[in-house]
Amino acid sequence: MTAKSLQVFLFCLCWVFLSSCAKKVQFTQQEFVPQTFNMMSYQQKVDTFMVVMDASESMGNSFSGMKKIDIAKDVVARLNQTIPAITPESGLRTFGFGDCMSDQSHSLLYGLAKYSRASLDKALETVNCTGGNSPLAGGIDAASEDLKQAGKKKAVIFVTDGMDMENAPLVAAGEMKARYGEDLCIYSVQVGDSIEGADLLKKIADIGECGYAVRAEEIYGAEDMAGFAEDVFLAKIMDSDGDGVGDASDICPGTPRGIQVNNYGCPPDTDRDGLIDHDETTRYKTDPVNWDTDGDGLGDGEEVNRYKTNPLNTDTDGGTALDGHEVLVALTNPLDAKDDVKELLCKFLNVNFEFDSDVVKFIYFEDIEKIVGFMKEFPDLILNIEGHTDNVGEVGYNLDLSLRRAINVASIISKKYGINQDRISGKGYGESKPIATNDTEEGRARNRRIEAKVCTE
Repeated sequence: MTAKSLQVFLFCLCWVFLSSCAKKVQFTQQEFVPQTFNMMSYQQKVDTFMVVMDASESMGNSFSGMKKIDIAKDVVARLNQTIPAITPESGLRTFGFGDCMSDQSHSLLYGLAKYSRASLDKALETVNCTGGNSPLAGGIDAASEDLKQAGKKKAVIFVTDGMDMENAPLVAAGEMKARYGEDLCIYSVQVGDSIEGADLLKKIADIGECGYAVRAEEIYGAEDMAGFAEDVFLAKIMDSDGDGVGDASDICPGTPRGIQVNNYGCPPDTDRDGLIDHDETTRYKTDPVNWDTDGDGLGDGEEVNRYKTNPLNTDTDGGTALDGHEVLVALTNPLDAKDDVKELLCKFLNVNFEFDSDVVKFIYFEDIEKIVGFMKEFPDLILNIEGHTDNVGEVGYNLDLSLRRAINVASIISKKYGINQDRISGKGYGESKPIATNDTEEGRARNRRIEAKVCTE
């Protein structure tokens, strides 16, 4: 046996082994549900991509119960549905001599143009015939010309059975690679099981250096197609805390592993008290939907982060004065019992609002009823309501909006619960007294509020 014969024999043996291990896929043109990408974790890595599809005579033959041309179209359609929200240029070429094609051996059916899922689908629908030999080399040369005015980073995807082509495509692929260098990646998708075709398509992909060869059945499923699309179009963004949001977009870096985050990399804080829900339930044992778990007038986040008091104990220093009274009224140290003075009895009310709204949500009526009950218990007390906004909008408008918020809460207390209007005062401060940063949506949401306080003498 000659060395060349041995080489061919070994390749065939490997191909038979790999084929027996390959995924067994039933090609169907049923509805395909693509997987999606969280683009906060990726960046676009190609400026242009070109699909070059085989429409030669051999693609009219059947494979696994479908015509190969229909498999090729379905694979490209599935890729088209899976491509993430990116904006490269794109194009679709075919090669072959089918009756529905032009008289040339290769045809540009779409592009180069800004990528449009609908436009690529429409062009793909026109490929409904096969014929002639397999002039892939001419298709590669034509695609190379198409790409000369394209963006820097390029990807070419060949979808073909690889049959009846000899070595001319290798020469053409080599010339294309020499023309564009490291800016070009080549991928090949084989439709069918031709051993010679698989060998040729692997060599073509290897010429590209940064792409690879794959069989159609290996990327036919939604998960596998998403993996292929990721390889072709996307690059992972650095994500130091592993929360799925890249560092450049992560405004809450250092999130512990396994904690769910929003699109900005921040864990949820349902009651907006400055403590994430995960820490409230696992670390501090506070109520993640109650801003002030122990009811002492200080938010759980303020107690933990600012005052270092116990959010589960109304009187951290045990000096008979509530933490909220010491901080907000007596101006004493809530961690030192010696400076506690006779405590005033106080009730506090905090109501948050939607953006540009003065409507009081029903969820706050229970808190309003508590402060109403306190005022009825002490009929001489005056309730002071302060309205606030975030910093979005004009200063004058926000000042008016903050006053309307205070007035609406006062109106509910007076009209719905019968507290005399003379016992209620309201004032709007606009955006002048934020309690959180206005640089994030969470912070702005906390600043859209009223604060009310009523205390005994």
